[in-house]
Amino acid sequence: MNTRHKEIINKSRSACGFTLIELLVVIAIIAILAAMLLPALSKAKDAALAISCLSNTKQIGIAMHTYAGDNSDKFPTTKYHWRGGPYANSRGKACGGEWFQQDKVTANTPAPMMVNYLPNTKVWVCPKRKRGLTYTSEPGDFDPSITGFLSYGFNMLAVFGVTYAGPANPLLDGTLVPLKIAQAARPSDMIASTDSSGSNDPGQVAGGGTDPGNQPADAAWLDDVWATSGTGKYPRLQWVYAKHSKRVNVIYVDGHSARSKPSQLTWGQFYGKFSGTMDNNGNGNGFQANSGICNATDDATEWSRTPE
Repeated sequence: MNTRHKEIINKSRSACGFTLIELLVVIAIIAILAAMLLPALSKAKDAALAISCLSNTKQIGIAMHTYAGDNSDKFPTTKYHWRGGPYANSRGKACGGEWFQQDKVTANTPAPMMVNYLPNTKVWVCPKRKRGLTYTSEPGDFDPSITGFLSYGFNMLAVFGVTYAGPANPLLDGTLVPLKIAQAARPSDMIASTDSSGSNDPGQVAGGGTDPGNQPADAAWLDDVWATSGTGKYPRLQWVYAKHSKRVNVIYVDGHSARSKPSQLTWGQFYGKFSGTMDNNGNGNGFQANSGICNATDDATEWSRTPE
């Protein structure tokens, strides 16, 4: 083979690939670009999930008002504040108590009362938090009518539990009187429902009897237990898992939804009383109407980093 042919072969070989150093440089550049892009992609994904969750709350708000329109201007309200477990679903599995009571028929929260207006029960599942999609009783994805858990909680202080009629212990025995929308002093400020958080383990629901329903898996009730227990019940809202940029989605009595930091919500918005002390006929928490439900430092706190 002459010298001319050797030169042609050598040039052809060198043009067909990269040297080791060149490959390492390319890999390094790709790694740097990935490191720059991944946070932006993560933020974009989080923003999309927040918008999807907000869409859920808007649908729920519309359903509440549509229900009220068909029921003498009254919001959906369970007969009793709460009935303890243990609970079982239609599959014969232990489940949460945020859908039906033990009889598998009677609503234990307003959610199943709105099935005719919200036939897609996965609307009650936040796409980021995913509480209500799964439970520890069996593997797989389901919906709140099966798992018995929700991603959203109900204001039982003044909206879904206005006044009581009946025995002295309303938490366990009293009959709830539904709220009429016209009774709300400031419906655009008064809170009806918000993001909520808790365990998805049926073994952690309250067992009934005189148990006040304050176990880790009881999260859908923003009630006296939540309002008077300090940080002990913050996981239900103030320290809710999987916040949206330190914010939660809120449904107001007038039907609109908006995002807010927990610390920017006030006790007056939950009790429906916008001045003075939250006494609620002796059942309040003693805070002033304009007092935030938590401190600004709590906005960044989440009770669990594990998907529910």
